[in-house]
Amino acid sequence: MVKLMQAKGYKVNSLADVDTAELYSKVIADFGTDHPHLVKRLQYIHGAQLRYSAMVEAWRKGDIAEVGAIFRKDGLGLRDEYVISGPELETMCDVARTVPGVLGERMLGGGDKGAAGAILLVEAEEALRAAVENGFKRAHPEFASKCAVHCVKVCQGVDVLEGKL
Repeated sequence: MVKLMQAKGYKVNSLADVDTAELYSKVIADFGTDHPHLVKRLQYIHGAQLRYSAMVEAWRKGDIAEVGAIFRKDGLGLRDEYVISGPELETMCDVARTVPGVLGERMLGGGDKGAAGAILLVEAEEALRAAVENGFKRAHPEFASKCAVHCVKVCQGVDVLEGKL
């Protein structure tokens, strides 16, 4: 897509360079009919840039439900627009999505089958573990011994401890 845009005179080096509504609309008009599969990837990148700002703002406000919703929307975009997920990752996301208290889920990384991540309320952890144990492992028994649920907690950031190694 970048090469096509450059050939048509666009001054871009990546899809992320399509960073204004005006430029985005122009590219969609120029390429949407002839290259819909490539335009879908641009739609994801453009939307992800907008979601990033919204997610940072939601984090700042402490609106974890909104962070989860954005996390989920980005994952759906990776699946539907950028088309880089796979059946195992999507099964894990589908399983997580059924658990009350899971605020958002998505695939993470695509190398070596990747991983799935979820943002959830603390009280949803055991239900998520059970859903993965029962739902995912039944759907993909070939990965039953290779999948695990790991929980992490959000912290305030990084601290530098002087003189400690």
